[in-house]
Amino acid sequence: MSMKRAREIQRNKIRRELGTKEIMKLSKMGYQIEALNDFHFRINNTLDLYPTNRRFHNICTNQRGYYGELVLFVAEKQIGIRPFRWIRKLLAGL
Repeated sequence: MSMKRAREIQRNKIRRELGTKEIMKLSKMGYQIEALNDFHFRINNTLDLYPTNRRFHNICTNQRGYYGELVLFVAEKQIGIRPFRWIRKLLAGL
């Protein structure tokens, strides 16, 4: 295995671990989290998240793409509105 490939594998492992920790924070907020495997999580049976590359798939609307700040993103997708500024500050403290 080349050095470049070894670095890529290590980088993906770190991304996955950090993303998984971020996803697990959602359970403290009342979201149902189902780990389908190490790199695929389902939120409330409607939203699939892939933490390694920060991608999502909304099962209901078949929308796919990238997500930024996870907690705000999930709140927007599940509630359907953008959280107010005070909610953002509250969620940032988790």
